[in-house]
Amino acid sequence: MATKKSRLCWDDIDSLDSRALAEWGAFRSPHVETVDLDNHHVETATFAMNGSGFSCELTYCWQDDEDAVTVRERIQLYRSPRMRNGRIVGHETMFLCPGCQGRAKRLALLRHGVGCAKCCEIKWGSERESKIARLVRRVDEIAGALELQDWYEVPRAKPKGMRVVRYLRLVQRRQRLLAQLAGHLAGRRRLRGNNKKYLHETMLAMGR
Repeated sequence: MATKKSRLCWDDIDSLDSRALAEWGAFRSPHVETVDLDNHHVETATFAMNGSGFSCELTYCWQDDEDAVTVRERIQLYRSPRMRNGRIVGHETMFLCPGCQGRAKRLALLRHGVGCAKCCEIKWGSERESKIARLVRRVDEIAGALELQDWYEVPRAKPKGMRVVRYLRLVQRRQRLLAQLAGHLAGRRRLRGNNKKYLHETMLAMGR
């Protein structure tokens, strides 16, 4: 039987990573924090630990050009023991997916609610396309948000109606992605096919 092709990609979805949250102490109870996301469809999410420390409340607004939906989810947490030499030396906090109740380190923030890679059939772009093609696609998404004609076009002015904060965030993210793209192209021994074109266009995008 042919494997069902995943339609969702982590690179195109706003998500929460339990490891990133743990790094800045988000799982300490009580704790309320506004989390900045990649703004594919969700700009920020409010993360609030419950007093028990065994669950959290997540609230976010998913929006596109036609619709906006406020989503509220209670997410149970699981503390996985870390073992060393047969002894427990700490714990790693993970999510319990509201959809399948499976353990997950990353949850997607979707229009219909929160889900994990398994129950929402989400894959990484690296499983379906090259790193260079994925970076070009992500820069192209930003170009669309900035109302540019081509992914390698250099932004000259803020689009009408866009907040200054969002404009600066998109420009900064674009620069980071272009730097990564240039690094991947420079690391290739030989450029073939679209990569030759991407190299020239990357130089244009970086103003070189």
